[in-house]
Amino acid sequence: MAQAPEISNKRHWQRYIYLWLNYAIFEELKAHDNERAKQVYERAIKLVPHRDFSFSKLWVLFAHFLVRQKDLDRARKVFGMALGMCPRPKIFKAYAELELQLGEVDRCRKIYERQVELFPSDSEAWIAYAEFEAALGEIERAKSIYELAVEGTAGATIALDQPENVWKAYIDFEVANANLPNATDLFERLLGKTKHVKVWLGFGWHMLE
Repeated sequence: MAQAPEISNKRHWQRYIYLWLNYAIFEELKAHDNERAKQVYERAIKLVPHRDFSFSKLWVLFAHFLVRQKDLDRARKVFGMALGMCPRPKIFKAYAELELQLGEVDRCRKIYERQVELFPSDSEAWIAYAEFEAALGEIERAKSIYELAVEGTAGATIALDQPENVWKAYIDFEVANANLPNATDLFERLLGKTKHVKVWLGFGWHMLE
């Protein structure tokens, strides 16, 4: 562990960081030295050249460790640092899941908002945000998010990386909420953008239901 990789290449660092993670887990679970485990996580984070690359697992495990120590404020700061230095989908997801488990809906919503703001082309981010609102019973909010993804801010200025996934999620959402006319309208709108055979097949099966 004293021999950090000299090359700023993530592949060379991966095994090295796993040594630190195993060390931290050992200190917490085997040695029962939580303070030492905390220091290991902090040291590992300082060693990684985050401007070149980072490790989502390192940030997430550290935050979860702090939650187990009942230090929620510090855990949130760690997530905040991670999103400030190296925002990654896995970090957004873990942070949102934590806040949802704590019942902090407004905080969770802000995390999703920040994610789609930073990564407007990330289809999965839009879907996760919409599904979050739908799970809360916020049907109109969820619908607005889908609309933004397919036609609004994201669709108008930046191409989604997997637009077909967003359209499918949007259609499934309308069907699940028994809004079949809306689902039909979505199919027709989508066919105005693409003539892909899968869209026609999906539309056909939809009309048979």
